[in-house]
Amino acid sequence: MPKPPSPPLSTASFWSLLPVRAGSTRLPNKALKPLSGFPLVHYTLACMGSLKTLNATQLNWLYTNDTNVLNYVAGFNQEKPLINVPPFVRPETVSHATAGAWDTVQQFLRQLQVSQSIPSNQWASHIVLLQATSPYRQAEQVAQAIAQYQHQLQQFQLNPNTTGLMSVTALEKPPSWLLGVSEPTAQTIHRLYPLDVKLPAKMVRPNGAIYIVPIVALLKEDPFKLWEHLETVLPFEMPWLNSVDIDTAEEFAIAEQLFPLFNKTE
Repeated sequence: MPKPPSPPLSTASFWSLLPVRAGSTRLPNKALKPLSGFPLVHYTLACMGSLKTLNATQLNWLYTNDTNVLNYVAGFNQEKPLINVPPFVRPETVSHATAGAWDTVQQFLRQLQVSQSIPSNQWASHIVLLQATSPYRQAEQVAQAIAQYQHQLQQFQLNPNTTGLMSVTALEKPPSWLLGVSEPTAQTIHRLYPLDVKLPAKMVRPNGAIYIVPIVALLKEDPFKLWEHLETVLPFEMPWLNSVDIDTAEEFAIAEQLFPLFNKTE
């Protein structure tokens, strides 16, 4: 099986990847569910198309087993081919309800290797994972994340084969407010952090909107785990509104109500 070469430490190139599966359980037909006039998947497809225009990514891949999504992308690509559809489908092994995101990315790369549809010298060095559940993430933010990643690689002399990036958003409430519930029958509330513990002035949480990971780390045989396979994970902070993530009917309804507010920020 041909392997893409490891890039020189001074260079990095990027593919975006949108994994979509048929048969969503928590929110049926999620990818094509209309959000303010367009299917949910449309917003990430539009983001990927803009990334090509901005020269931020070389190729933008859709990886799916959903024929309805494939048909939608065919129409999306009619005027200008912005989304790349591989010559294979997403298999059942990574299309069930409990399939992990990184298992899916790894399977995509392995299938792409086997297909030999991209010469090894044309492979990108990094995957930018963009999930359909983040409709308000903007192409300019992804391009900015890529630029920030490249700048920090050079500024801090980080290894691009062992360094990734993850988008985050600030915690909505101070971390000192967090409480735990104990296991005994009384289930008493207790502080997670003692009062004398010095917490960072600013704390963030992952928002699931943007991940940048070196392909060489994903091509290892063992399952990919972000913190175990990367020496450094850089944060890219995003506003709360752009960080909205949709997995349930309740979150979808909230996103629908937020759409006018989102438009005002454009």
